[in-house]
This record gives sequence, structure tokens and C-alpha cells, in this order.
Amino acid sequence: MYPLTEQGVIQKQNDLNNLSDEQLLTEAKSMCSDFKNWLSNNFDLLPNEVDYLNTVPENVLFGWGAQLGVIVICRGDLEVEFPPHDPQRTKQVDVSNKDSLVSYKPGGDTVMEAQGLVKWEYQD
Repeated sequence: MYPLTEQGVIQKQNDLNNLSDEQLLTEAKSMCSDFKNWLSNNFDLLPNEVDYLNTVPENVLFGWGAQLGVIVICRGDLEVEFPPHDPQRTKQVDVSNKDSLVSYKPGGDTVMEAQGLVKWEYQD
């Protein structure tokens, strides 16, 4: 288990990058199918973090897992920013890459945006 901190995420990413492609794909599939469970099985979550995750809609959890899963199977760089601890604020989590965003704020609007390019190339 890793702490849910910038350093803990870096440690987890380093361990993921040491996996075979097949093992990495299994991790990414797990992230997509049940991100909340994957997160709680890999990071030490505080009770308030578990409570927060229990409020997040399934489509948002899937979006977060899918976006992070893509980064994982591509062995891409993952940058995580943690806000200063402020128990008076409502937690908002945004997961994004260059062309997509999945954002959830309790009591607020869920934002799900994505753009992509599918490029087909034919080889002789």
C-alpha cells in the first residue's frame, strides 16, 4: 500500500512501470472496471477520503479510471497535484489529460469532456 500523497503516487507509478505489458494491461482494466476498489486496494485512504469516494457517481469513477488507465498502459508521465489540507472546503477532483476532463464536485455539476483523433493509416 502507498500513501495517497504525491510521493506515494510516484512510488506506485514506478512500480507499475516495472510490470510487463500484460500485467500493466491487467492493472489498467482493473482501474476502469472499479476505480474506487483499485484505489482502496493500492493506497492507504483516510476515512474521509473513502466517504468522499462513496459520493462520486459511477460514470465519474469510470471516467477517472479510464483516463488514468490510458496513462498507465502508455507508461506515460502522471503529474498529481494535491491541494493544501483544508477541512472547511468541499473536495473537488479533476482528472484530465490534454484533450479530456472528468470533474466532480459534490453538490455541483459533473463535467465530462473529451476530444480525440482516430487516425487510420493503411500500409502497403
